[in-house]
Amino acid sequence: MRCTVLALLASFLVSLASSALAADPPLRHGVNLSSWFANAPRQPLTDADFKTVKGLGFDFVRLPVNPELFGFTLSGAPADRQKLELDKIDAAIGGLIRNGVAVVLDVHPESEFMADLEDSRDAEERFIGLWKVLSDRFRKYPNDLLVYELLNEPQYYKKARRYNEFIGKVVRTVREREPERLLIVNTSGNMSHKPVDALKALKLFSDPRILYDVHFYQPYIVSHQGIAHGFEEKQVRFFNKVPYPSRLVDIEAALKALAPEGSARKARRELNEYIEENWNKERIFSYLAPAAAWAKEHNVRILVLEFGVLRDHIDTDSRYRWIGDVRQSMDELGIGWAYWDYTDGFGLMTLSGKTETDHDGAVHFINFDDPKNRRIVDDGAYDALGLQRRVSGSTSSRRN
Repeated sequence: MRCTVLALLASFLVSLASSALAADPPLRHGVNLSSWFANAPRQPLTDADFKTVKGLGFDFVRLPVNPELFGFTLSGAPADRQKLELDKIDAAIGGLIRNGVAVVLDVHPESEFMADLEDSRDAEERFIGLWKVLSDRFRKYPNDLLVYELLNEPQYYKKARRYNEFIGKVVRTVREREPERLLIVNTSGNMSHKPVDALKALKLFSDPRILYDVHFYQPYIVSHQGIAHGFEEKQVRFFNKVPYPSRLVDIEAALKALAPEGSARKARRELNEYIEENWNKERIFSYLAPAAAWAKEHNVRILVLEFGVLRDHIDTDSRYRWIGDVRQSMDELGIGWAYWDYTDGFGLMTLSGKTETDHDGAVHFINFDDPKNRRIVDDGAYDALGLQRRVSGSTSSRRN
């Protein structure tokens, strides 16, 4: 009898150890559910979308959440005394998990919030308090199905030491509550630099359950071509139909297609730079490879949790080529990724039904509950992501 009990106990312990070893989500191929709980909140999703995401072969989603949309403020009372409306976020995480999709909960504020955060120690303490509230609410979810991304794209320009000190406090706060949860730390500073430069500015944690996130949109003349705002010092927002790879550029044709508000002189200079830098698959790989080598050297894991191309102003073939080249480079280097985004301006999905277009070119449904609404997979973008589809290529937006 005693032998039997010992054998059962040993079996249980082996099973427990195996479960622990398999407890982390793979975080290989994901997609961002943007413009639902962050950015412009105009793309609400339903269980049908969760099923589609799973069926398209994604093993996780990144769920950007702007805490200000849910009642949090850096200038108010401590977070545990603010009335935060977290039920919708909780329901979304629960719905995704029920459909077998792991979730990266990404705290994703706007730039003004970021500026306030880095200018005030009190604001940093309130943000740390926010993570106490979030951890206490969401710690009920299994470690293999929910990951925390502590702060998206922190600015802290030329303030790397302060950022490292601050994010260290955030990590310690969450760790006190959840010792085993996977955490993701973002690099700070200017995203136009090579990813490895941003990584080198981080103070690494000895905690093996921390991953590091960089974003990749280079060159912006491709990924953000025609964007409605930002890039005030560049002509990116005025370009139209500039192709990728850069060897395909006809400068005179590109200048002819330039928006009237653009400067032909500045645009010519930027087009020449784009051509001279010879942006193609090899160039993209050369930007990402040093980051992968850095991760291997330091025995840590990096992810690229944003990459994508606005679909309004670039030709579709160039868009698909860039997506494919970036994705293939990351796969070859063993870097997990999340495409930006599912159904908004950079979207993998297009919309069929009664829609309207916002000032930034993003399309959304006028009446979300219209049963005729459909989200349809952009096959070219999907094929560029190299996934294996297990469902049909459309989904209804209607709430159940």
